[in-house]
Amino acid sequence: IGGTESYGTELAATYRITPGLSFMSSLSFNHSVYTANTPDGTIIKGATVVDTPKYNASYGLRYAKYGFTGALMAKSVGVRYGTYSNDNSAPAYTVLDLNLGYTRGFQGNQFFKSMTVAVAVENLLDKNYLGAVSTNDQGYVKNDPTGSTMLWNIGAPRTVSFTVGLDF
Repeated sequence: IGGTESYGTELAATYRITPGLSFMSSLSFNHSVYTANTPDGTIIKGATVVDTPKYNASYGLRYAKYGFTGALMAKSVGVRYGTYSNDNSAPAYTVLDLNLGYTRGFQGNQFFKSMTVAVAVENLLDKNYLGAVSTNDQGYVKNDPTGSTMLWNIGAPRTVSFTVGLDF
């Protein structure tokens, strides 16, 4: 019963500012709608598919030279609807991520080729945002203008991870 229709596009580009320093970006557009009403009227033809943003973007700077790597990247996600009638939504958000690392090669060593140490900080500014829509016991609902039955997953807080890698 019903169905969806989707089309979109994604563009990506990298611009080398200097040797080792680049600006990277990507933008995607997604148009996804329901193509028919359901007999009970829950899904309405032409409404945007639940939890599907029209726009996503990623952009930032990346450095890689002399074994050092670093990136400061932003991720933007557009408005997402949480109901079939599109009467309840989560606002668009942007989060920043930071990655720093260093790789050292071992010339002449027959056991270790290189060692890498890195730190990654996701959601660098510890922004509060609503992530994906979740379902209650009944699944998605037709409408919920007050937000009394919708379940939104809270976006991940600032997360820091360290890695050490050995290349044999």
